[in-house]
Amino acid sequence: MVDQVKLYTVADLEAMPDDGTRRELIEGVLIELPAPKPDHNWIMALLVGFLTTHVLQKRIGKVILIAGCQLSHDPDTLLFPDVGYFSSMRLGDHDLNEYLLFAPDIAVEIISPSNTQEEISTKTALYLRHGAQIVWAIYPKSQLVYVYRADGTYQIVGRDGTLDGGTVLPGFSLKVSALFENN
Repeated sequence: MVDQVKLYTVADLEAMPDDGTRRELIEGVLIELPAPKPDHNWIMALLVGFLTTHVLQKRIGKVILIAGCQLSHDPDTLLFPDVGYFSSMRLGDHDLNEYLLFAPDIAVEIISPSNTQEEISTKTALYLRHGAQIVWAIYPKSQLVYVYRADGTYQIVGRDGTLDGGTVLPGFSLKVSALFENN
């Protein structure tokens, strides 16, 4: 006998208590994530600052923390990347009081010890399948950033390397070490 996995909807997720647990849906399967630790939040804040400075100067989009991206319905997939860059063209006139129906142009996940490799791979694939051009998976412990691109290529950038926005975020570059200065 095969156990049936309960599939959740966005409405189910929204009805759950706001108890500090981060919740996402991957094809209806509920994923509960512990609240991020201060180091995770610090890296997120630094990255948002660097990206936002560039994006505001160029007037080319928005950088949004933990933006709800509803990538599919029936079964529902709702992900909250730690950081997302959304180009103005991509955002269009979308109501930012509602979940976005697409992935960010650049999706960023800061990897916590509780994340499994399967979960990271699944999320990366979902972001890319739903329009992300670049996914940055930041590993604080090893101080590495895995860069996945929509064309199927990837690279690993170490502490001494540089992240760039390529054609997605022209002119943006950031030394990886800037994310780990206080670590």
